[in-house]
Amino acid sequence: MFPAIHLSFLEVAFGAQFLGAAVLLTSVILVDKLYTRPPQRERLNARFRHSLLRKMLMLRGQDTEVYLQTVSTASLDRSLEKCSGCSQKQRCETALRDGDVSSFAFCPNERVIEQLPQVQSVQYSSIPAHP
Repeated sequence: MFPAIHLSFLEVAFGAQFLGAAVLLTSVILVDKLYTRPPQRERLNARFRHSLLRKMLMLRGQDTEVYLQTVSTASLDRSLEKCSGCSQKQRCETALRDGDVSSFAFCPNERVIEQLPQVQSVQYSSIPAHP
């Protein structure tokens, strides 16, 4: 019914060796990802939640959870690097404390933030109560 397949000992040994190496490599990769460190995105999300960038977005009424769901990992990483390396942190903190949205021209992320779609956070106080 099926044609006979004739493999030499070397072909079988090479195939088994290749399969074993592939299984070992896959196992090492999975263990590395699952047990030794959190994924890069989770680390970035944690950094974002404690950043001035997050406070700035919140001040502007952006929903920061929607932002995290929609921004690419590379873009988030770049924005956080700009924020952490910024020489204007004191000025930023003052502007955030004062609630002055118009005074962020000094921010290295200003252009990126200006281009974000206006995804406003839900204001629960604006939802009318049931009679």
